[in-house]
Amino acid sequence: MEDQTVRTPPPQERSSLLPSLGVGVAVLLVVVPWLILRFAPSPVEVTIAVIAVLLIVLTTLGYLATRRGQGAAFVAIALVLPYLVATSVIHASAARASSELESIFDEDELFDEGFFEQDLSGEEVGGTYGSDPRLDALHDDCVDGDDEACEDLYLESPVGSEYESVAIENGAGG
Repeated sequence: MEDQTVRTPPPQERSSLLPSLGVGVAVLLVVVPWLILRFAPSPVEVTIAVIAVLLIVLTTLGYLATRRGQGAAFVAIALVLPYLVATSVIHASAARASSELESIFDEDELFDEGFFEQDLSGEEVGGTYGSDPRLDALHDDCVDGDDEACEDLYLESPVGSEYESVAIENGAGG
């Protein structure tokens, strides 16, 4: 008797794009939040929404790949991804904070607005007798013994100026 067993060919390995798509989505999960946090005007809400959508896509791809027996790439992604996303978010937030602080404490802007009364060379700007009529009048009154004029001269004169020195010598600032 002949064996009537039907031989079936071995199952062919299907190449699937799912692991490649998963890696692509994982890269997007690292890069897109960094870009959003670094450059978007209101970064937090947008970043949360984008991360949520990309995680849903990645989870769906992982589920489909696991059903086809190709889940190993997604296990590796799941192990590494939280660290990469956290590093990306921290780096972007620090870079954004740094640039915001630079814009707040821009040296040129502070000097242009008269925040400091001395320039970078250390020379006094408007701090000598004769350079400001109002401070000259306070100077004269202070030297003549007017304590209130000495206090006003001390408060209104540039730091380290001749006016300030006269006010201190005559009892102001203490």
